[in-house]
Amino acid sequence: MDKIVKYIIDEIGENFSRLRLSKCRLYSKSKKIEFDFILPTDCYDKYFTDEIKQKMLECLKLNCGSSFLVSMNVKKIYSDVHIIRNSIYNFMSEKFPIAAAEMTPKNFLIEGENQEYYVELRLPSHIYTYLSSANFVDGLREHLEGEFCDTFNLTITEDKSLNTQSELVDLASSHEKIYSPTTVDVEPGRVLVGAEVRQQPRQIRLIKGDTQCAICGKISMFSKRTAKTSGKDYFKFTLSDPTASVDVLLFPRSKNAEQLENLVLDGDEIIVNGDVKDGEYGKSVFARDIMRCKVDWDSVKGFDRLQDAPLYYTHVEPTPYVTVEQDNMFESETVCEYLKGKTFVVFDFETTGLDVNSCKVIELGAIKMVDGKCVEEFSTFADPGIPITEEITNLTTITQDMVDGKPSFSEILPDFLKFCKDAVLVAHNQEYDVKILSRYCREERYKFENETMCTYAMSLKYLPDLKQHNLNAVAEHYGYKNLRPHRAVGDVEVTAKVFAKLAENLV
Repeated sequence: MDKIVKYIIDEIGENFSRLRLSKCRLYSKSKKIEFDFILPTDCYDKYFTDEIKQKMLECLKLNCGSSFLVSMNVKKIYSDVHIIRNSIYNFMSEKFPIAAAEMTPKNFLIEGENQEYYVELRLPSHIYTYLSSANFVDGLREHLEGEFCDTFNLTITEDKSLNTQSELVDLASSHEKIYSPTTVDVEPGRVLVGAEVRQQPRQIRLIKGDTQCAICGKISMFSKRTAKTSGKDYFKFTLSDPTASVDVLLFPRSKNAEQLENLVLDGDEIIVNGDVKDGEYGKSVFARDIMRCKVDWDSVKGFDRLQDAPLYYTHVEPTPYVTVEQDNMFESETVCEYLKGKTFVVFDFETTGLDVNSCKVIELGAIKMVDGKCVEEFSTFADPGIPITEEITNLTTITQDMVDGKPSFSEILPDFLKFCKDAVLVAHNQEYDVKILSRYCREERYKFENETMCTYAMSLKYLPDLKQHNLNAVAEHYGYKNLRPHRAVGDVEVTAKVFAKLAENLV
């Protein structure tokens, strides 16, 4: 692998001397080899072009031989002392959890910047003995060289002065305490609902079920709904910070609460105080107090360095849209004014479960609409990395054989983001699909700034007489059938048709 990297650098120039090979995957059955490279952010932004990419790919094909299908991905990487320390801790948490549980800031000495870092871990005697006998330094070096493009000088030293000060702490709280702040700095504004929130808000990723919390962030997907059991109106929206997102529900108990829909818009920054409850789709916060605020996003360190969508496709490329019907309704019907001059991507996931915080994507279907016409399709299976259960197969018709050998959705994500660039994302019950997409983007450090629309919410508003608002019910109302049921692309085709009809109400 070192020879391949050297050969590539010789071909594309010394500007890429810090190019690193992060991962290499060989699929023997399908005769495929996939390479993941990393480049420092400054080098990537300044020098990396489509021409350079093509040269790299040609070098790989030459080295791998004509019998293999070769693909590659190049990811830009940013490094600093804080990010490196987080990476070391994550490595220890996975490989040496006993040692990680005892780490505190005084154990770390990290110096340097841009290309070379000196890392020393000062350890109490029992941890030093444990790690010295476990090939820790070599493993850590391999981990860091796969994550960053820098040179690392690593040492571990025994510090007996720490022997009486080591404290066993909970792993999760240790991570929060040592490596990143747990709270977010805000400038409070006026009270919208309830009382003033005096508690400093925590990062959303840290909230736990059945607890009280104060959190802050930006509003999205704000809607007014009616409870099925009581018939009372309530408000629901998503609150997001750079670390996570969560549903917030408000059941009005006062006149100012009833007017909340007139006081806030998607994109507003607020503080919420309420109770965290675990539900079918993950955690939700039942709000009591809501205030306007101005969030200091710089206080959420380590979570704000996000990548842009890539410049090219690596694993999955879009194909021209071809309907399974004899006549394409998007070609024969008049396009409403709202859709003209706009680009939408209608999408749907099939997953391993309902929890948006943990489920894995096993299939993605998406259709791009430009000026009201369906022009491209983006569809693929994805290997979830866990066995597909009989229950999921019965629900989706997707079997283990269908996903074996496919890339994971984390690997597909950059391609999908490119497909969605500058488009409005549309889904039926978007709070499920959009939250899964947002979670993957956070985990893989990609920007997700697309506007979103929900055909479920639109049907609630514009088709109030329907008894049900699931996709099949709304499609039946307009006379459409799903010709590919229980599959992501089939659902997307129907959603696109439904969206085109509902959009007539937006003119």
